[in-house]
Amino acid sequence: MSESTLTGIVLRRTDSGESDRRLTVLTLEIGKVDLIAKGARKAGSRLAGVSEPLVLAQFHVAAGRHRRFVTQAQAATGHAGLRRDYDRLTAALATVELVAELLPYEAQSEEVFETLKTALAHLESADRWQPALAWFLSRVLAIEGQMPDWQVCATSERQLTGDEISVSPVAGGAIAPNLAAQTPDCFTVDRRSLVGIERIAELDAPPGNLRRSSECIKVLFEFWRAALDRRLPTLRTVVDGLAVDDE
Repeated sequence: MSESTLTGIVLRRTDSGESDRRLTVLTLEIGKVDLIAKGARKAGSRLAGVSEPLVLAQFHVAAGRHRRFVTQAQAATGHAGLRRDYDRLTAALATVELVAELLPYEAQSEEVFETLKTALAHLESADRWQPALAWFLSRVLAIEGQMPDWQVCATSERQLTGDEISVSPVAGGAIAPNLAAQTPDCFTVDRRSLVGIERIAELDAPPGNLRRSSECIKVLFEFWRAALDRRLPTLRTVVDGLAVDDE
């Protein structure tokens, strides 16, 4: 067996066999991989703590013919603060859910890795977690080359004006008013929210505050759900619990 050391964030885990866990991990070195943590479900296992979602760790891995096995692991952080707050924990789990659905196996993306690492740290420590989640969703949308031009109609390429803009996740962007009635999934968004989404995607870290952050998250959820053609149930839970932002 060949051996390697991988820096990774656990995206999800499932039971495997009688006492093992199968981990889906986003690694800095080789992208998303599945790892088998043998005996991780046994009482007192040294791999139990590092096989939880959101854990950032160094994984020592032995590669067999068909599977990779964790031989040792040292956690850098388990993000304990997230686990003491339901809303922050759910938002954090929504980020790893998205990454798990988005990235193919073994397609390295250092940008996505660093964005996820930064987002989890801010979701844990920031005064408000909503701007960090909005930043993550918009930043990754931009990294993947799917950020719409909110000022131009996605169908007619017409320049759009006004304080409210109709958007269509299926069409992939904003929609001119005369075409909105022909677009079943169209909904109206405050222009300021769309400007906010575009601006925070350019930042290297989440802003401390973001006006209309709840609306930003709701818009980004709909666009991600359409882009991936996935339900994203954890992110849906976050969106359903969001309060209306103050102006």
